[in-house]
Amino acid sequence: PDLETRVAEHDRLVEAGSAANAAADWDGALTLFDQAYPMLFKTSTLLSALSMRLQRGEAALTAACCRLLLGGEGVLPPEERAVTEASLAQAEEMVARVFAILEAEPNAADLLVPLDRHAALCSRALGASEDGRHGDAFQAYVSAWPLQRQKPGVLVSAASSLVGDGRADLAAALCVQLIDAGVLSAAEEEAAALCLEQA
Repeated sequence: PDLETRVAEHDRLVEAGSAANAAADWDGALTLFDQAYPMLFKTSTLLSALSMRLQRGEAALTAACCRLLLGGEGVLPPEERAVTEASLAQAEEMVARVFAILEAEPNAADLLVPLDRHAALCSRALGASEDGRHGDAFQAYVSAWPLQRQKPGVLVSAASSLVGDGRADLAAALCVQLIDAGVLSAAEEEAAALCLEQA
C-alpha cells in the first residue's frame, strides 16, 4: 500500500488500540498496536505496545525493549525518551518486586518444622482469602513459599490474592514469570493463566 493508505490504517489501529486500552482490554490493545507498528515504525506506537505488555505483566520484556530504545543509535525526541525512561523504571521495579517474592528467605523460626509451618501458613492464607483479607492471604502465601520451594503453586495462589487486593500489576508480572519459568504443573499453569486474565 502507498504511504497515505498506511498512515490512515496506522492511525485507525492506534485509535482503536487507545480505545481498547481505555476499556482495560490490554490484550486487544496490544494486538492493535502490534499491527500498527510495522506500518510506519513509529516509536510512539512501539511505546504504546510496550505499555500494554507491561500491563499484561511482561515486565522483563518491557524493560529489555526500553533499554534497547534508550541505547540505540537513533535519537529519541525528549517526550519519547521521558516515556521510555518512565516505562523502564516501572518495568524494572516490577521485575525487582517479583524477584523479591521468588527469592524470599524463610523466617528462621519456621525452619524448625518447615512442612508443618508451610501447611499452617497455607491454611491461614486460605482463611484470610475466604474472609476477603487478600493482603493477609498474600503475605501468608509468600511466607509459605520459601519453606517448600518445590511447590510453586503457592505463588499462583499468592498472585490470585494480589488480584483480590487490587494489585493486579504485580499479580500479572508474577504469573508471567512463573509461566515463563516452566516450573508449574499443567493445572498450576492453567490457574496462573486464569489469574493473568483476571489481572
